[in-house]
Amino acid sequence: MRVNWKNIIRAGIAVAASGLLLSGVNAAVSEAKTKKVSSVKFKVSGKYLLINKREKKKLSVKFKPRKGVNKKLKWNSSRKKIVSVNQKGVIRGKKYGKATITARAKDGSGKCAKLQVRVGKKVNKVKMQGNAMELDVGSSASLGTKVSPSQATIKKVKYRTSNKSAATVSRSGIVYGKSKGSATITAYSTDGSGKKASCRVNVRVPSQSVRLDAEGKIQLEAGKTVTVNASVQPSNASNRNVRYSSSDPAVAKVSQLGVVTGVNSGTAVIRVDAADGRASAVVEVEVYKVELQNEKLIAHRGYSSEAPENTTVAFELAVQNGFYGVECDLRKTYDGNFVIMHDADLYRMCGYNLDISNLDLQQLKNFKITGGRNISLYPDLTVPTLEEYLDILSDSSTVHPFIELKVEYTEKELKEIVSQVKKKGLLERTYFISVHKSNLLSLKKIEGVFKEGLQYVYGAESDNKLEPVSSSIISWCIENQIDLDAKHTLLTASDVSLLHDNGRKVNVWTVNSVSRACELVKDFNVDMVTTEYLLKS
Repeated sequence: MRVNWKNIIRAGIAVAASGLLLSGVNAAVSEAKTKKVSSVKFKVSGKYLLINKREKKKLSVKFKPRKGVNKKLKWNSSRKKIVSVNQKGVIRGKKYGKATITARAKDGSGKCAKLQVRVGKKVNKVKMQGNAMELDVGSSASLGTKVSPSQATIKKVKYRTSNKSAATVSRSGIVYGKSKGSATITAYSTDGSGKKASCRVNVRVPSQSVRLDAEGKIQLEAGKTVTVNASVQPSNASNRNVRYSSSDPAVAKVSQLGVVTGVNSGTAVIRVDAADGRASAVVEVEVYKVELQNEKLIAHRGYSSEAPENTTVAFELAVQNGFYGVECDLRKTYDGNFVIMHDADLYRMCGYNLDISNLDLQQLKNFKITGGRNISLYPDLTVPTLEEYLDILSDSSTVHPFIELKVEYTEKELKEIVSQVKKKGLLERTYFISVHKSNLLSLKKIEGVFKEGLQYVYGAESDNKLEPVSSSIISWCIENQIDLDAKHTLLTASDVSLLHDNGRKVNVWTVNSVSRACELVKDFNVDMVTTEYLLKS
């Protein structure tokens, strides 16, 4: 077979020519797709970058446009002995100083980015004086921010607050309290180190005053208590708690609930401090420790705070506890017997609506006493007779009977009463008291009656329960040489003084407070105090 070498050569030349043509076309297309760089910028915040000596850092840049460009760069340092840079964009601090790093696009666009790099000392810690702060509304305080090391190249920090309505912060780190609430203040380093520190600021409304419900001086019996209530003002103060203290706990002590207890006689100052220490208030407490047994205490209807009134047990307890006198109320039964009962009927003390004057003694004794103090301890008591009362008091050589004549008695009846008292050997120390002047005037005429033991009872009748002792009452007592037994709230110190100036004595009833008894004895100078209690602290 004969080979046509000429045709084969021609065909090879044609194929080669077509390959060269295709390659040129592809190159032209590729060149058409590649864009020129329009700008190159470093990805850093600020106008310069700070690095430490011997620190390495890879720099990053951004291109415009972002896609379709040749992102190859040529790197250069203006001062290689201070900052070196390799062609991968890694810089290294070598000596303290400044250098400019240039990143130039290799696409022939001529675009480049420049960055000033400082080699110095970066901040490695930001610290405040504390991590928490209390601040009053309207006041300010310094955060006391410091950076370390002290040789840091850039020491400046920036501040931010998490709650501007509560607290703001100045560029120099001064915090201002705006309103009640809290905020977190953060200090950031500005050298790019990323170091920061925070402080929690609690903005409070301070107390301005402490208001007490007690005014002036408190008078308190030893052993008794009184509560001093306190409130912090203004009402929106952040801390409204208070602390109590006593200047002399041996006189008066106080709990943290404001309960003041009298301990011994004397004066102490109770101080109440607002818990935030901004305000306080004080009240003076005068403690009385007074024992009035040596004064002339009269047991009202017997020792009626411990046993049912006007009963044998109440009279016995009064004698045993050393009262000067034991008072009783005298009435008369239907059959002419004298018995002891305050009320005209049995309803309050026995539970029956029956008048004593309509019952004979035998009938009266059938009714048990069901009312009065501690009645459950004394289940079998009955209405006592005058004789039973006198028998109990005659066992003492010092106690004084105080017999209140509850109704107007005839002269004969009064003589009979006096006779019973005389038989028991008590007439010379028996006091007769009554709201009925006629009883007292008649008794003055009876032989053997203790003339200094007659007392007119004032303030127990419906027409004078609220009326102060009048000059006419005082004059009647002086003219008839009869002493006064007055309700303690209706008497003045000048009334007592006038009666004393004219030789008359004063008894007061019914006083159940040590402090009031002390006032009447010490300030009013009364002679006797009728009470249901053994008045002592």
